[in-house]
Order: sequence, then C-alpha cells, then structure tokens
Amino acid sequence: MTTITPEKIALISIYREKWREIGLSTQPIDRPQVTAAIHTAYNIIDFPTPEIIFCDRPRQLHFDLSEYETHSRFASAATCAILFEGFANGE
Repeated sequence: MTTITPEKIALISIYREKWREIGLSTQPIDRPQVTAAIHTAYNIIDFPTPEIIFCDRPRQLHFDLSEYETHSRFASAATCAILFEGFANGE
C-alpha cells in the first residue's frame, strides 16, 4: 500500500464537502446524461440495459412502480434502474 501524502490528506475535506453537497442537492438531474451513463455502465459489464424510470420525488416512485408492476410481470429491482430528483418538497 502506498503512503498517503500530506497533500492528499488535505484534499479529503474538500472532496468530502463536494460529495456531501452533491448528495444533498435538490437540483434536477440531467436525464440524457444519466441515461447515457447507465447505458455505458451496462454495456461495459455486458448486461442488457434495464428500463430507466425517472421520478420527481420518492412518493411518485411508489405510484409509478406500482403501476409498472401491474403492467409487467418482469418488474423487479433487478430489471429497473430507478433515479430520483427534486426532493425539495419533502415527499
């Protein structure tokens, strides 16, 4: 294992704050960019790309997924990539 330099240790707090802000963001995601990233990831691992369901908030996901499961006998967490955006309403 390599030794972590003092410069890299100093960067830890910067990156921690960067990713905390990303994790707490309520800004909408770039759906085309996310879709492309998911397709790329699944192509790399040679898996078929799942159906991607975008929801504005977790509560909407519940209703959308329930409707999806009603119309598809193959619905499961393994076959859907589910992405949230806009938690600002606290739903």
